[in-house]
Amino acid sequence: MNINNQRRSIGKIIAAVFAFPCSLQATLVSKNSLEDHKIMKKSILNPWKWQEPHGFVQGRVFDASSSIIFCAGQTSVDSSGNPVYKGDMKAQIHKSLDNLEMVLAEGSASLRNVVRVTYYVRSMDDFFAAMPSMVERLQKAECKPTSTLIGVASLFHPDILFEIEASAII
Repeated sequence: MNINNQRRSIGKIIAAVFAFPCSLQATLVSKNSLEDHKIMKKSILNPWKWQEPHGFVQGRVFDASSSIIFCAGQTSVDSSGNPVYKGDMKAQIHKSLDNLEMVLAEGSASLRNVVRVTYYVRSMDDFFAAMPSMVERLQKAECKPTSTLIGVASLFHPDILFEIEASAII
């Protein structure tokens, strides 16, 4: 087997291992080609109503003709990566959302396209006190993601209290 055939075989194995469930396919596209994406059908899966005031849904269904954006965890840092708003959970949440919106905009997306988030918080009490303003902002943006909240002992810097990781479909 020559080197090109070996590469193709390895590529097929890697593609099979990392195939998305439910036949979802991720396509790498340039930022300019994202303008040609199709409008997709979206459905919310909410067998209960108790979570609605908390700003999240239990599940989402999307058709397969879309692109997926996976965003790294965003925190309260300035454009040089320096932590800002030490000790202020609410301000850190909103700065983290600002940073998330900047990443999404690079992929021609917005908060409205976010379908999954994971919140990492250093203090559950502080998070729940600041949560209403976050939920209001997400609802204004028509963002109803599935979500997971995880309490952690520390994040990348001792002054960081909150981190949000997100996935979006466009």
